[in-house]
Amino acid sequence: MNCPQCQATVLDDSHFCHQCGAEISKAATNTTDTLPSQTLDISYLQRVDAVTALLAGKQCGACGYDTCAENAEAIVKGQSGYDSCVGTDEKTRHQIKALLGLPPQVSFWQQVWRWLTSVRLAIGLILALTVVSVVGTLLPQNAQPMSYIEQMGPDLYLLVHALQIDNLFQSWYFLGLLLALLVNTLCCTIKRSRVSFRLLTRPMPEHTIEEVRRMDHHLSVPLAEASDALDRVQDDLIQQRFRVTKSGGMLQAYKRRAGRLGVDLLHISLVLVLASAALGTFYSYESFQVGHQGETFELAEGGFSVRVDKLWSESYASAARVKDWYTTLTVIDNQEETLTQTIEVNHPLTYNGVSIYQASYGSDWWEQGHYTVQVIRSADGADLGTYDLDSQNAVYVPEAQFTMSYVTFFSDFSLDDDMRSYNRSGALNNPALYLRLQVGDEPPQEAWAFSRTDMRGLYQTHMAGDAAYQVNLVGMSAEPYTGLRIAYNPAIPYIYAGFGLMVLGLFLNFYWSPRWVWVVIDGQSLHLGANARLSEQFEVGLRALETVRPPAQEREFSHAD
Repeated sequence: MNCPQCQATVLDDSHFCHQCGAEISKAATNTTDTLPSQTLDISYLQRVDAVTALLAGKQCGACGYDTCAENAEAIVKGQSGYDSCVGTDEKTRHQIKALLGLPPQVSFWQQVWRWLTSVRLAIGLILALTVVSVVGTLLPQNAQPMSYIEQMGPDLYLLVHALQIDNLFQSWYFLGLLLALLVNTLCCTIKRSRVSFRLLTRPMPEHTIEEVRRMDHHLSVPLAEASDALDRVQDDLIQQRFRVTKSGGMLQAYKRRAGRLGVDLLHISLVLVLASAALGTFYSYESFQVGHQGETFELAEGGFSVRVDKLWSESYASAARVKDWYTTLTVIDNQEETLTQTIEVNHPLTYNGVSIYQASYGSDWWEQGHYTVQVIRSADGADLGTYDLDSQNAVYVPEAQFTMSYVTFFSDFSLDDDMRSYNRSGALNNPALYLRLQVGDEPPQEAWAFSRTDMRGLYQTHMAGDAAYQVNLVGMSAEPYTGLRIAYNPAIPYIYAGFGLMVLGLFLNFYWSPRWVWVVIDGQSLHLGANARLSEQFEVGLRALETVRPPAQEREFSHAD
């Protein structure tokens, strides 16, 4: 019969036109416009042909089947969805549904599932994550607010902080994109793995001669003698380590069946890596610890303590540059010393999943500094003596009747354009001590003590004003410290497992491809066929035919792709 709208030939039992999708009512099928000569009874194989022609034809395997022909056969049998081919558009899916007699509308949950398993969604999420990650690499993350303010000013920093760009990899939108990609990959994995499980657990299907001849790769060979041809082909396939099943006049052989799981393992590995990344984002932590020799600090997250036994640095013999930093640490767990290890850059100590890295080394001028200052009366230049102070203890100057106390120390003092002081680096290029002077009950005064002579003159001329006393920094020392970065990420073992599965999946997919072969005899001819994405997967069965073909017979080898 014909479609009443586009006049295309359709099946007698069709409810929708496979060309335009128009509904075909019983009244329309009984009209006098339909001629008996136009009625076509499409067989099962013709249905498979029609669906195969509508598929993308890329043999990509994304549908879960090795070839488009396998997928088309599964669609006709109802074992695969009409929309399982990711390379088809909406119009093509509409035509496949009409060809199968399915209604054009899909349920809400079918639309949701199609969207969750969409390749376009995956590509969009990956692009969005890439853009966000690039922004995160251009702007330093989790730095101190003052460093951002110095770079971009307070107004722009407030906007950056509100958008969480300074903590981008833990922002709600980055985590949302990551979780969305995880859900998308998980749904795609479920969709494909269901097909793989069905294909691996069911026995190899039997095929007729016509079906074998219509496979992607097939070969027909006239036989010199058909009596034992199948037995000889069977023996040869067994020598090639195929698993062979003989049923009547047909051989079904396969090997490397596990290779079918290669792409599935890749999907599972991606799910594991993405889930681990999300787990690490929520449950990992990182901190910084300053340690001095002999000190013990507790790691509450790990449930143990660490003692700093020794710390030192190593310099190059021909230069003053530091070559490496070292710290010897002892782990104390349940009041017992359980591990002692010397760490250096890129060689951390790891205990109970917590890793301690050597991050920095230097002199602790701020907490463990000792300073010697000289007090001079500005009026007559009289030297009122030298005094020692540190960050914890103040000193009293009797002749000036004030108390000096430590505020902070700058190892490399500098001024910006607005005459605001800041520490330019950790090197002792321009040491300066910031002090507080307290005279009785009067409001405290602030003063700078410089080590360099030129800075003392600059300070007295432009900054000190009419201060009655001048304080000079004449000596300083500090205890060395080690800077330790402490990191814990419970997802790391799972990430390694995910990458291990990925390597296994790549190996199975590229180096352990499954081989499926069907051999059937029809009279004095032998037909061999295989459904495979690569033609060389078919060639493995050709050697078996050398023992059954006539010596002068030229083979006819056909690739449907």
